[in-house]
Amino acid sequence: MVIVNQECARILGLASRGKLNRAGDFVGFNIPAHGYSALTQLHEFKRVFQSAGATLSDGPPCYLAVLRDISKLGRMTERSSIACIFCFGCESTSVAHIVPESLGGKGSPIGRSGVTCDRCNQYFGQKVEAKALQSFPFSGYRLLQGVPSKKGRFVQMSTTLGQVEASGVPGIVHLEPRDQRLRSLIEQGQVNQFRIVAEVSEPLAVARMLLKIGLEQLGKHFYPVAASDRVSEARAFARAPSKGDQWWFILRSAPEELFASETSEDASIEIVEQDGVLVSVMHLPGVTTMVPLESRALPPPPESLTVPEFRIIRSVC
Repeated sequence: MVIVNQECARILGLASRGKLNRAGDFVGFNIPAHGYSALTQLHEFKRVFQSAGATLSDGPPCYLAVLRDISKLGRMTERSSIACIFCFGCESTSVAHIVPESLGGKGSPIGRSGVTCDRCNQYFGQKVEAKALQSFPFSGYRLLQGVPSKKGRFVQMSTTLGQVEASGVPGIVHLEPRDQRLRSLIEQGQVNQFRIVAEVSEPLAVARMLLKIGLEQLGKHFYPVAASDRVSEARAFARAPSKGDQWWFILRSAPEELFASETSEDASIEIVEQDGVLVSVMHLPGVTTMVPLESRALPPPPESLTVPEFRIIRSVC
């Protein structure tokens, strides 16, 4: 249920679709909290709100109707405490980043209170995200963007020339040559490139982290969907996969976009429906990931993707 004030109702032509509450706000947009119909309707609301001059709180591309300008465009109501979507056994009022702060920085999207409990959030941080962030493409992204860990430590990586470490400034890294000969060649300008391994070394951890991110984004705006049977297998694979369980995701890496970015950009997350399947899409400069939130989804034919920019990554527990 979205509440808007009378001025917003007048702008959007809603006067015949609801009633006034005690605060004098217009109560309308009775959105179903299940299925893709809710996503479709909010996508339409996004278009309508923007045409009326609205500003959405999380910025594009997000399907939500949380409005920043309350004086003109109203507010969305918050519900009472909810159970963790991963264990359903704990309630929590703490709020955490959906995209790990060690990847998206301080501007990472913030989750909804209670969607993931403290115990599950700690588990993901220690057992899943720690491994995933050491794997390509996130290791290279953190290195080149200078994104520190929550403890303020910068990424270090072995390369063909020696050990490199992020400097904290996007596009600048520190290099410790592996021997004196290389050091001399670098100082003379005869060697000016290094290479890193562009392979996903931890596909299982990366797939689980991407599922966790997508499910938390879904739970932030459509909690009943995130807690439903529709995505139960995605929740199970993210939190506690069984031996032999499999999942897949698509990775798009475009290093030239990362180098072309003059400033560090925040991560953004979309939840979209592709051929009847919910899909989570995460965007970072130079990196895009797409992971289905339903196990019935089949990966596209490999020949339909432009390699090496797009790759299908399969993970097996």
